Amino acid sequence: MWIPQEALFELSNLRPLKAIADLEPGDMFSRGYADLGYELFLLLPNKQAISLFSGQQITFKPDPNLFFVPTFEELLRLALDNLKSSTIQNWLKTKQVTYLSLLKLLKPVLEAGTTDTLSN
Repeated sequence: MWIPQEALFELSNLRPLKAIADLEPGDMFSRGYADLGYELFLLLPNKQAISLFSGQQITFKPDPNLFFVPTFEELLRLALDNLKSSTIQNWLKTKQVTYLSLLKLLKPVLEAGTTDTLSN
């Protein structure tokens, strides 16, 4: 799944939806670099991770600069759970649904901290 840099920037500034220490194999996480933007990783078994940009495999070490990146399906579930049914249904019918557009729709809810954290 391709997640645009703008969406990763937005996620980096929101309350975490899942603690880095709670990540499981298959979860995605990211880290920002001042000169490069954001790099997206996929957590593998045995504390390994792979960059979805470069393909480089690294050892995963929890770090305060890392943040969880939800899948499109997880964002959609948050929208369905936290927005008025008519709001999300009208939006889904009239808009092209992208990761970034869904994140922007959810941003006020996520900033308010009224959602539960995500768990598998």
